[in-house]
Amino acid sequence: MADHRDPGRPVRATTLVVTRSGGQVPAPAPEMVEYTPFPARDPFGTSVLRRRRTLILAVLVAMLSVAAYAFGPVRPPRNRPVAPPAAQQTGPQLAPDGTTDQPATEEGVAGAGSASASASPAPSKASPTAASAAPAVGNTAPAGPRNVAAGAAVEASSVEAPHLAPSNAIDGNGETRWGSGFADPQWIKLDLGNQYPLGRVAITWERAYATRFQVEVSGDGNAWKKVYETANGNGGTTVFFATGNTSRYVKITGLARISEYGYSIIDIAVFTA
Repeated sequence: MADHRDPGRPVRATTLVVTRSGGQVPAPAPEMVEYTPFPARDPFGTSVLRRRRTLILAVLVAMLSVAAYAFGPVRPPRNRPVAPPAAQQTGPQLAPDGTTDQPATEEGVAGAGSASASASPAPSKASPTAASAAPAVGNTAPAGPRNVAAGAAVEASSVEAPHLAPSNAIDGNGETRWGSGFADPQWIKLDLGNQYPLGRVAITWERAYATRFQVEVSGDGNAWKKVYETANGNGGTTVFFATGNTSRYVKITGLARISEYGYSIIDIAVFTA
């Protein structure tokens, strides 16, 4: 048993024995018992577990701060405007007076007197550069298929009336047409002006169309090669491909009509390959 005034001081325990008669008999002398006092509590109430928690929280806060600094958004410094990138200059620069600003060379310094006497040599040096650059721009955008029938010379075997001329078939106007005589066969021929590698060909018929017709091409207008033929024409727009033929002339021959009237074509389009 420890003394509350001095935890480290042992005390003597006294035992009293009470009898029935109410008398008190002193007990035998007690033995001296040594008690080891409990360690005193921390006046601040901290413990090892709490200190560990505090240390772990401090480490987590430090790690979050480092991560926010390392992976946070990058902002440009204040009051330091970023200058725009300088434009790349590929050609000669012009001085304020309109002359070409070229770097000085030994040859240029030696001939400065003669160059100032005549102004014509200066433009002559810049003109080849501009001329040589033009083909490079054209080569970057190759031309696609184009309708070489537009503007071609055209003739036909017959014409129903003056306002139904063969040229109406290539004028690009959907309200005009070529009308032939009321007999078989009839043909219309196009002269493209030059030989072209042919591709898609489209023939748009009016209601008086051909049920059987053929299409031929030629390079000289004498030797003809058949590239299309049908006996089941049904009007509308007939489309086929003449790929693999380089020709100047295109000839459409009607062999059988849908009615007693002649052949009538609204438009003919011949595209390059």
